[in-house]
Amino acid sequence: MDEPLLHEDVQVERVAINQPVTAAPQVRQEGDTLIIPVVDEVLVVEKRLILKEELRITRRHTTVRDPQTVTLQREDVIVEHLPPKENADRDVGSGIK
Repeated sequence: MDEPLLHEDVQVERVAINQPVTAAPQVRQEGDTLIIPVVDEVLVVEKRLILKEELRITRRHTTVRDPQTVTLQREDVIVEHLPPKENADRDVGSGIK
């Protein structure tokens, strides 16, 4: 049996931002990459959100073949031709069995 199997790898890239923000940024999608903001609270005189980094997650799809041997059930049929009986025609009309 030879069936295609889907294989998916994930690459995680950490990008340092270190920039003050007023609110936590939303998770967003850019093409095949999912960007998840990571924020940190820093106490100064007031509390501020610092965009610490972004996680960039990219999906890559590959197809691999994984041939395997499987056992299937099998059935054999033998057909034999037998010669006709000599009295077959006579027995049908007379009612003799």
